[in-house]
Amino acid sequence: MTISCATTEKKDWVLETTGVKEVDARKFYNQMKDAILTNKKDTLASLIWFPVGADIHGHHVVIKNKAEFLEHYDEIINQHIKEIVRAFKFDGISPTYHGFFVNDGEIIFEGVGDLKHNVVLISGFNNEMKN
Repeated sequence: MTISCATTEKKDWVLETTGVKEVDARKFYNQMKDAILTNKKDTLASLIWFPVGADIHGHHVVIKNKAEFLEHYDEIINQHIKEIVRAFKFDGISPTYHGFFVNDGEIIFEGVGDLKHNVVLISGFNNEMKN
């Protein structure tokens, strides 16, 4: 079996750029997507690196902890976010040194920790972005 250079280079670049293996990012994305689409609020909250930025009523705010996130869940995980996540495929994800951008950056997740003990968590929401 032959592995194409493009695939190998992309995977190496993803790890080098983000500190996260592509397989781990894909697994995280699928877990996050399931939590959003099935309205598993506590599960989604466990996938967030607090404090986290989000948009509420036209203002970018800092959500300090799980309790604040759950209090504002419906404003953060709004219809726009659900539509983006429902339609978005992981293969279209943009890995950058800031993390992984879902669509145009409506959700950002990244590796947290050192390369040996790296955990993937959501690090930002841009939930009021409109195309």
